[in-house]
Amino acid sequence: MTLLIKDIMNRNVKTVSPKATIKDAINNMTKYHIGCLVVTEDNKIVGILTERDVLKQLLNFDILIPGSFSVNLLNSFIGGFSISLFSLLAFS
Repeated sequence: MTLLIKDIMNRNVKTVSPKATIKDAINNMTKYHIGCLVVTEDNKIVGILTERDVLKQLLNFDILIPGSFSVNLLNSFIGGFSISLFSLLAFS
């Protein structure tokens, strides 16, 4: 038997508005223990936001300087992020 995407996909998709803040998106990913959010506007899919997207933006923003916005933000939500986020940080 071949395993199909439909057999393992999550049907309870969480969405976010393109006007939401990064902090709101991180809160939702943490709350629902997920690594991405589908971005919707007017009930249409306009994109996807992943943990990697957030991390890349934070790294580009201030290169994780101690006491910086991204370090403080990551520290605030460190308990909710999956290991994949920290793997990206270690191997970026």
